Amino acid sequence: MNLSIISNTLVIAFLIVSAPAYADHYLVYLIGGQSNANGRADAAQLAEPLASSQKNVRLYWHRSQKTTNVGHLPENQWTDLAPGSGHGITVPVFAKEFGPELTLGQTLANAHPQSKIAIIKYSVGGSNLHQQWSEKGPLYATFVKVTRDALAVLTTQGHTFEVRGMVWQQGESDTTAATAKDYEKNLIDLIQHVRKDLFDGKAIPFSIGGLSNSQDDDINVVGKGWFIVRKAQESVAKTVTNVAFVNSDGFGVRPDDRIHFNHEGQIALGKAHADAILRLEKLAPQKP
Repeated sequence: MNLSIISNTLVIAFLIVSAPAYADHYLVYLIGGQSNANGRADAAQLAEPLASSQKNVRLYWHRSQKTTNVGHLPENQWTDLAPGSGHGITVPVFAKEFGPELTLGQTLANAHPQSKIAIIKYSVGGSNLHQQWSEKGPLYATFVKVTRDALAVLTTQGHTFEVRGMVWQQGESDTTAATAKDYEKNLIDLIQHVRKDLFDGKAIPFSIGGLSNSQDDDINVVGKGWFIVRKAQESVAKTVTNVAFVNSDGFGVRPDDRIHFNHEGQIALGKAHADAILRLEKLAPQKP
């Protein structure tokens, strides 16, 4: 037999064997911020279907802090979306915790029934925007790396993807007198950097989770840091293209720790972020 024919046959056989059994196209959404982005809600309070794995949504997350609880989802790999990627440092300690990702994924999947949904999540409790999440900050660098690593795994597995939007849930750590005044500028900078580094410069939907009156009464006091940051979040949503503000006023918080949303608050928060992103997608529709 001709050697070239044998060679070509072997190449074809190799490609068939090495090709993935299936290839999907994913719509990818990012979650970043501090502890309410990660989540301190008690997963034991969840009812079905949120209490179980969502087979139609994938999650890739990177644990940001040493944790004292158990039941975590595997990190640094793609897995079915489920409870167990929360903050992990709580009093009392919950066996599993969750954040906005559960209803974010559920709502986006329901809105895109013909598509595969994937969520990449990296957030750090107590982190600030003015330094740690700045363009040169260590957390922003890790966020970009985690995102790129997750997307590289999809590519290696033979899948394709579009990065479609981002959820930002943060602000509590920037409410000091020294940092609140710069929050609007810093948030605009973050959006610009994310779009440049991860969205190929496109004005992909960006959802800002606002500080809530459930968390601190200072949010209604003119001149206080909570008031200034909240107004900055609202202003950025009004002035920057394809940015939405999520109002979390009245959302449930933990009775022992008012700063953090409880299971009801996180359920509402994830859905509100998804609704905001879906509204932006309609204004600037993406493919498919």
